[in-house]
Amino acid sequence: MLPPGPPPDGPRRGVSGVELARVRLRAPGRLGVDGADDWMGGARLIVVDPETGALRVADYAGEPEPGSLRPAEFAVEAVESLKGVNLGSWLIPEHDYAVVTNESLCEYTERVGAAKSSRVMEEHLSTFVTEADFDWMASHGVNTVRVPLGWWNVLHASELPDPGTSKAWTSFAPSPEVSMAAIGQALDWAADRRMSVLLDLHGGPGGQNGKDHSGCHGVAEWHEHSVNNSLLVISALMERFGDHDALWGVELLNEPGDLSTAPLEDEMRPMLLQYYEAAYAIIRSRRPDVAVVFCVLYWFDFWAWAGQLREPRYYNVVTDYHMYTAFDGFDGDSPDSMVEDAARAFGCRLMQHAYHHPAVVGEWALAVDRWGQKVKQGYVDAQLTSYNSSLGSYFWTYVMDGDAGESSREQP
Repeated sequence: MLPPGPPPDGPRRGVSGVELARVRLRAPGRLGVDGADDWMGGARLIVVDPETGALRVADYAGEPEPGSLRPAEFAVEAVESLKGVNLGSWLIPEHDYAVVTNESLCEYTERVGAAKSSRVMEEHLSTFVTEADFDWMASHGVNTVRVPLGWWNVLHASELPDPGTSKAWTSFAPSPEVSMAAIGQALDWAADRRMSVLLDLHGGPGGQNGKDHSGCHGVAEWHEHSVNNSLLVISALMERFGDHDALWGVELLNEPGDLSTAPLEDEMRPMLLQYYEAAYAIIRSRRPDVAVVFCVLYWFDFWAWAGQLREPRYYNVVTDYHMYTAFDGFDGDSPDSMVEDAARAFGCRLMQHAYHHPAVVGEWALAVDRWGQKVKQGYVDAQLTSYNSSLGSYFWTYVMDGDAGESSREQP
């Protein structure tokens, strides 16, 4: 877990033995926001020096800062690596995987009607992911799940304070009552197996990217209305699940700004920042230890967030990066060289940006696009190794219908 709140005044004692652990560090004398001691962002690898017994940062080989003579003292908190999967297409069907439908949920509802959509989605919700799946995940080393959900799983359309009028603002199935019960059940199953849960607002009110996985294909109106719509969703999630032991984090919005006809992420950024700051306050008012996660989709937008939502004013704020070899322009001379190029690039990006916020790879997959073949274990190993600078990763996705593609449950 990340630290449960603002760091203590002094270093934590009692560390013994030559063990490796991924930790958060705070270094006295390194000034951050408002002149306060700054956390050394991200999860850093720390070791106990076998000769002196002192704690040191494993990858630091430099000299002390000029004029600094004090010993290196750190507030230390161990961080368990996240080994996770997404429960994709459970609450939000996606056309790529032929789960329930090959349409977006709003198109499906428009075609078959609300009554049939409700019957089909409720049956899907109760059978697509079951307690037996959590047994399988726990027995295979999975210690966390990311749950993509839509605003309609949390609130009725009539509850939104500033709705639009397009079809993206109508209620979809399953109803909030059915959906929230299922989400609560997943949290309970996770807690029983000492697993954690990241709740991910995958479909924001009005649609934040116009993709089918935000609820309504071709419609992106999130940025045209008040952030109060989304803040009410976050409030409802925290009211219902904020005290749950299995809750590791809340992701505020998945992949904002991914439609050519909608504003790009940089055009949405002022509104996103306003929303993130307000949502952070809502979550912190309920829980000091839950990770507040925000997603940056494109690598060229990463640096724009380096100075935002920083410690010590904002703590336990994590950036979600999605690492898809198939979609990121890698074009090697062979499958092996492309995998090497992708792993090297992903690892470098995470190392560059883990210093300002802890990083998590919220989505990655086995698809390699150009070569159109099943990847080998070396690909998986290379990807996971490239994520070493992050808190961990969530594979996309746990299970799919039929022969739609790869899933965690089908892997050896």
